[in-house]
Amino acid sequence: MRSEQKVTRTRHRRATEIRRPVLMQALRTRILIVCEGAKTEPHYFEDIRLHSRTGASDIQICGKECGSAPISVVNYAEQRWMEANKDFDQIFCVCDRDRHDSFDQALARVQALNKHGFTAIYSYPSFEYWLLLHFGYTRKSFVAQVSRSAGDLVEKDLSNHFVETFGVSYQKGMKNVFTRLQDRLAAADMAARQALKDASQTQEPNPSTRVHELVAVLLTHSHSAKN
Repeated sequence: MRSEQKVTRTRHRRATEIRRPVLMQALRTRILIVCEGAKTEPHYFEDIRLHSRTGASDIQICGKECGSAPISVVNYAEQRWMEANKDFDQIFCVCDRDRHDSFDQALARVQALNKHGFTAIYSYPSFEYWLLLHFGYTRKSFVAQVSRSAGDLVEKDLSNHFVETFGVSYQKGMKNVFTRLQDRLAAADMAARQALKDASQTQEPNPSTRVHELVAVLLTHSHSAKN
């Protein structure tokens, strides 16, 4: 009798061990991030992924593959989603307003795909505004000049802060930006939320950003994966 009970318990334990990986796989969330930037944004999000020790199979990040036009970002994201047999739970399209003609078209396409998990993570005028908010709240409008785009002006202000704080200029495509600014993340998140609120109230989106929403998803995802 005891022998039969022991065999039963052994079989149950083995069955549980077999089922557990299947259950873990079923609960796994797969995220696709497609950026208009070839290096700047991919490096930033890759820094978060490495910091949180999340597997590359759970979070896939693309940039140079799709081109810089917002609509090409969305088209490439949709293509990757279809090639993966729609096996992504969340798809984020990261793009800037700046001088892009296809910006509104891209947002409309993402909205149409929203029911499939697509989300637009956009910034006015550029991704660097999110980084700038790590040094304090600002809603100073960035307007293109003859020789400089609005994004160039954000980058100039950001670079000044980098020099003052870290002793180096900010450069597009530089690595470890998330790590450098990590201690300022909470303040930047609050500033980004306030900027969006003000943009909604004033109907003036320049400047504002939604990058903090994706950052929160990635950090939450890594926490859930570890538990």
